[in-house]
Amino acid sequence: MNRTTLHYSPEDLARARSDGNVIASAAQPDAVAFAVFRDDGSKVWEFAILQEPHHTDSNIRQAAQWLMNNRDALCIYVYTPGKS
Repeated sequence: MNRTTLHYSPEDLARARSDGNVIASAAQPDAVAFAVFRDDGSKVWEFAILQEPHHTDSNIRQAAQWLMNNRDALCIYVYTPGKS
C-alpha cells in the first residue's frame, strides 16, 4: 500500500459514496470510501482509499486488504481530507 500526501474534496467523498464505492464489515462499521481509477475504461488497476478523520490505520489496512482480495488492486493510494 502506497502512502502519499494526496487529498480529496468533500465532493469526491460524496461521489464515491453515491457510486456505491464503500467498504464496510462487522469489524469496521465506519464505511471506508474509495475512488476508482480506470486505465482504459474497462480494467481497474488503481484505487484511492478516502481516509476520513475517524478512520484508524487498522481501518485503512483492512480496506486495502479488501481491495486487494476483491478488486484485484495493483496500486492503492490513501487520500486524506483536503479543501474543496
